[in-house]
Amino acid sequence: MDEHGVAVIGCGGMGMNHVAAAAQSKRTRLVTTVDLNSGTAEQAAKTYGAAKALTDYREALEDPSVGVVVVATPPSTHREIAEQALRRGKHVLCEKPLACTLDDALALCRTAVETDCKLRVGYILRHNRTYQTVADMIHGGAIGAPMVMRMLGGELAINEEQWKRDLGLIVETSPAIDCGCHYVDLMRWFSGEEVVSVCGVGARTEFDIPHDNFNYEVIGVALSKGSCGLYEVGWSRTYRNFSEKEFLGPKGRIRITYSHDRLSEGEKGDLIEHFDLNKRKLLSFDVPGVLKPVTTELEELLDCIETDGDIVAGLNDALQSLAIVLVGHEAIQQGATLPVPRVVL
Repeated sequence: MDEHGVAVIGCGGMGMNHVAAAAQSKRTRLVTTVDLNSGTAEQAAKTYGAAKALTDYREALEDPSVGVVVVATPPSTHREIAEQALRRGKHVLCEKPLACTLDDALALCRTAVETDCKLRVGYILRHNRTYQTVADMIHGGAIGAPMVMRMLGGELAINEEQWKRDLGLIVETSPAIDCGCHYVDLMRWFSGEEVVSVCGVGARTEFDIPHDNFNYEVIGVALSKGSCGLYEVGWSRTYRNFSEKEFLGPKGRIRITYSHDRLSEGEKGDLIEHFDLNKRKLLSFDVPGVLKPVTTELEELLDCIETDGDIVAGLNDALQSLAIVLVGHEAIQQGATLPVPRVVL
């Protein structure tokens, strides 16, 4: 098995997780760390043993020893960087959202197909053992259908540096787009249904939020076979850190509590609680693992490269979830319920 040379472009936030994954995998070699901040790139390279630290991603793309590129930069740069990498014969793992517009996302996916390179989108929860377990339970009929899917979460900016980062994402996209694409993807995966319409509300609780955007958003989705979903998200200096993920159906309900939110026994992993209406019993069990298994995500891309796996199905899922949240954000702006188009390559 050949060793895959990796360049990670963008070494802040999730980028550092990708740097660590590339350094720790037995199948990869961390060649280059890239960041506009030279100190950030150099610190990442020093910490994880990369051969080079750069501020210009184009230098990394010209390196023949780099075969895999991880794009963990702001969403507005995803298409440009990932497209150039694909056209230079590199395989790409791109953080979500795939792009800020559907046109850019479609163009990027079409480039991957045209160049015959692999493109994967960083929907990390698809690789999370807890969510995989819940998906198996739901697909096995544990709670029946139709379902109500409640996915709520918030993030407190603990200092001005973190708020500056959050605000940068809000200016480019919105919380419902940046994180929401993840969760509507889960709704489609869990239910096996398509989102047909979306509505929502939003608020600006911080003075520096652009007039056409929000730092707090709720979107509600209606699915094709009677299920519905709610996604609530807020980023601010005053919001609290919390997560609530619950799935309800005619036969019962399932609730996820992350390990760090458990009142006790967090070392055992995430907690899944399943209320079985038939048995009138609440069952609970632990799922060890990590919330963001970026190593597993990287390994899946390597498998796809080595087996020449299909990428179209995964890209269609990413495109559809992006379309849903983009329409959801528009629905909030208009105060309307809007239909969601089907998007396929």
